[in-house]
Amino acid sequence: MRADMYNDRTASFHRTLLAVVVALALAGCAADREYSKGMELVKQGQTAKGLDNLKRATELEPQNTRFQVEYLGRLKQTTTALLEQAGTHIEAGYLPEAEQSYQAVIALEPHNAAAQRGLKRVMLERQAAAQMTQAERLMQSNKTDQALEIANNVLRESPRNRRAEQLRRSAEEKQEAE
Repeated sequence: MRADMYNDRTASFHRTLLAVVVALALAGCAADREYSKGMELVKQGQTAKGLDNLKRATELEPQNTRFQVEYLGRLKQTTTALLEQAGTHIEAGYLPEAEQSYQAVIALEPHNAAAQRGLKRVMLERQAAAQMTQAERLMQSNKTDQALEIANNVLRESPRNRRAEQLRRSAEEKQEAE
């Protein structure tokens, strides 16, 4: 009877061990598939989808340094490019495009401080644009002092705002001519 219990326990242990080995092997295969699919998607220009696959590969096989290095490297490369693109858009005044690029970074890295600052800047630029529209209307109504005050307020928040700089120059020239 003791021998039977020993054999049952040994058999049970072997079955459990086999199940663990098979599960690990399948996880490794799944991780390899995710990695390969991710790399293929990145090559095809589907970077966000590819990064999702690479991330899953690292989650399935966290000890695999090749997966980790590839994922983190591609993530850094992608977020850097998106942040540069957003900066270019914001400087050119393309606020919807800048916002879209910053949102893409947030989708990849929800706590990315640079993207969060960028979104705040987009919001400030939108507010400045609305204020400048008001200031331009005031200039057309010959309310130069009020328009200049708004332009100066905008420039305090956004020192390189071209519209505010131009309006300030025009307002100052108009005041000197009066």
